[in-house]
Amino acid sequence: MANSNNQSSSSSHGKILYKIPSWVTPDKKEFHNRTMEFLAWYRKSNRTLPSPSNKCMKVKDMSREEVLEKIREEKKRIEDDCSFELVDQSASNKMFDDGAQRLLLKDGKKLYKPQKATKEAYGRVLNVVKDICEHKKSRTLRDIFYTAPKLFRKQSRSNKAVNQLSCEVGCTRTSLNVIAGDRGFVIGPFTFKLDGRSVDCNSEFGPDNRVRVGQVVPPYISSVSDMKNNGARFVLVVESVSAYQRLTGDNFHNDYKCIIMTGKGMSDLALREFAKYIMDTFEIPIFLLSDSDP
Repeated sequence: MANSNNQSSSSSHGKILYKIPSWVTPDKKEFHNRTMEFLAWYRKSNRTLPSPSNKCMKVKDMSREEVLEKIREEKKRIEDDCSFELVDQSASNKMFDDGAQRLLLKDGKKLYKPQKATKEAYGRVLNVVKDICEHKKSRTLRDIFYTAPKLFRKQSRSNKAVNQLSCEVGCTRTSLNVIAGDRGFVIGPFTFKLDGRSVDCNSEFGPDNRVRVGQVVPPYISSVSDMKNNGARFVLVVESVSAYQRLTGDNFHNDYKCIIMTGKGMSDLALREFAKYIMDTFEIPIFLLSDSDP
């Protein structure tokens, strides 16, 4: 691309207050060379992703049978009103873990006796999750809120009850068959199988194949298999859906050989898990394009 040497200035009494410096945008060949150099360094560095320390409470993926067994134990425990306690999720029991580089629950053995409203919300979520696991179904966080909106009053309370159940059972939220919802989209030169069905993330449709939406990010990473890279060199996670549409509309993912993802705002758990799965499988880096506000 050509150099851009345009300068913008504002003057007061004949004095220039500021200037916009000139810059050079690399052409595709130079961009390709720089990308391949970075990718070679990235793979050679053998860097390991940070992981939580042993000080923090950990959860794990569980089978449906394991989750149901734990839930039945919880139902018996909640009936004993005198001794019923829950893991403390207050700010005082959270710490910033240097390994994971995020806030985590510090002590899984620190308990508290919940108030009546908290116990009722927890009991409702317990029954809903038991039902969906028994019938091999799944629910979104929003669905769970609408099972008892008068009880929960706001979705943050039902979400907290779901997280509480995850802590008590000791499993991930996806093991409870609870998902955030189909918010994320992904597009780029790669394919995978979703429960045995082939998914092409670079498919186009519409008049002259100009509509490029991509695919919905799968809610369960356990259902993804046989992922194949068709030339992608990096992943670009885009916060804004309008920026995602602009980039895909300009065919950025094919011109610069990358995978573009968006969570249409703050990325949910499914998108973050899928992005990490892509990074680990293809050994390519992830970059983020977002607003500069914290």
